[in-house]
Amino acid sequence: MSAMKTSRRFFVTGASGLAMTAFMPVGGYALAMAPGQVTHRILAAGKLSFLTEKAAKAAVLLSMNAEVERDLKELQEAHDEFDDILLGFKEGKGSSGVDRERFYAVNTALKDVANLWAPYRTAVEEIIAARSVDDAHLNMIVGNDEVLEEACQVVVRRLEQAYGEVDIDASLALALDFAGRQRMITQKVCKEIALAATGNEAQEHHEKFKKNAAKFGNIVDALIGGGNEYITMAKPPSKAAHNALTQVQGHWAELQPTVEALDSVEVPSLDDVVHFCAEMDVLEVESEKAVLAYEEAIKAIS
Repeated sequence: MSAMKTSRRFFVTGASGLAMTAFMPVGGYALAMAPGQVTHRILAAGKLSFLTEKAAKAAVLLSMNAEVERDLKELQEAHDEFDDILLGFKEGKGSSGVDRERFYAVNTALKDVANLWAPYRTAVEEIIAARSVDDAHLNMIVGNDEVLEEACQVVVRRLEQAYGEVDIDASLALALDFAGRQRMITQKVCKEIALAATGNEAQEHHEKFKKNAAKFGNIVDALIGGGNEYITMAKPPSKAAHNALTQVQGHWAELQPTVEALDSVEVPSLDDVVHFCAEMDVLEVESEKAVLAYEEAIKAIS
């Protein structure tokens, strides 16, 4: 990276100075970071939102005795990977490949996530130990997952602000944010339709199901097209990334009759929900493939 890009972290003048200090590195200095490294950080932070929703989805399905062993395994995986990513940002340790964060504003957002994760994490551990979900634990999970998810998204936005246009193009950083979101929503739509299947506040969960289903399609379309009438972002950085997103888009189109059928029933059957979630798990793998294609392409040109 050029000296000019590094120097932008030093010279802060005028009325913006106070606000900008939050995005100065701890200790006042940070070497420029390769775009591939920044990409990995943004996608890892985005994965925290995905893991939050994955744990919530698994907890809801476990409460319905859907697929106990599978749901317990997903809870454990979400728990372990969330811990691992936070450890990377905090200490540069673990297997996530994330090194220690250097920007004050990002670290502040990460501390908020860690504080919200602590009771959520305890609830997940107690569910796993009991191999079942009681009402208190389920309420704790579904009552707090959106707050935790939003806190994770704040970390992503802080990373975009700290590194965007210094170490990575801002429009590409935004595309990485959206690539992470489409992965997260695969879990969120499952959670909402599963909650509708419990019969508790079914209409509210149907509304969230429809909202997030529409959002998923719009995000994938925007990623492929480099934005839409409301927002502009970088187009897929490689043919592999474009093809992976096109696969997601096509699979999602095939699932629309199932989405509409589930939404047409006030309290969907557990079997129908489990089948849909199995399809969404396949879509999640395809979404993950798209995310990895972004990262590989950016690393290749870094």
